[in-house]
Amino acid sequence: MQLIDVNDAARFIVEGAARGLSGVFNLTGHPFPMNALLESCRRVAKSDARFIWCSDEAILAAGLEPWSEVPLWLPYSNEAFRYFLEISVEKAFANGLHIRPLDETLVQILTWDRGRRSVPLKAGMPPEKEAALLATDVEHLPV
Repeated sequence: MQLIDVNDAARFIVEGAARGLSGVFNLTGHPFPMNALLESCRRVAKSDARFIWCSDEAILAAGLEPWSEVPLWLPYSNEAFRYFLEISVEKAFANGLHIRPLDETLVQILTWDRGRRSVPLKAGMPPEKEAALLATDVEHLPV
């Protein structure tokens, strides 16, 4: 995974323009594993969520669509996307990019989400598919 808070990207662009910085820059954070993101989400939300890790094959066998139904996930076995979320950002960091801690960004996202007034999200798994998956014996899916 690689993420960046839009505020950090905007700050880099505005400050870079003020300094006369030009060129092409990849603006995101350093790579980190998905479990780190999910653990941060659980901590920020003060959730008692329990994660069950499954193999790519088990997720695909369950009929889940990468990226659209399982956001931010692509099968590692797919060579075309193996490094999709791993791009060098060293040039941006060397030229002044600073990113805030992930938890700070997640707090802002959670605050926004809790204030949405039930506006449905358009991405993710359909509720009936999620309910069917949760009703299966996910504890015994292959890891």
